[in-house]
Amino acid sequence: MNERGTSLIPYYDNITFNEPSLHVIGKQDKVISNESSETLVLKFRHAVVHYHAGGHYVPQDEEMISKLRSFVEMVSIKSKL
Repeated sequence: MNERGTSLIPYYDNITFNEPSLHVIGKQDKVISNESSETLVLKFRHAVVHYHAGGHYVPQDEEMISKLRSFVEMVSIKSKL
């Protein structure tokens, strides 16, 4: 497989992660396919997913900053419980 990280997928077939996770997926990503990213998302019980129109990067616009802030706040509140 040419796609980065896909050779590790078989090792995670029987694993599910219970930790919260934030997945930022670029609809035009040419490095990691959306299909591979979405397969990874399914491995997390508490996944938060944000799609953006770009490629393999984390956008720095207000929408992404708001999503990131909300995720960090959620995780920090849960860690105090």
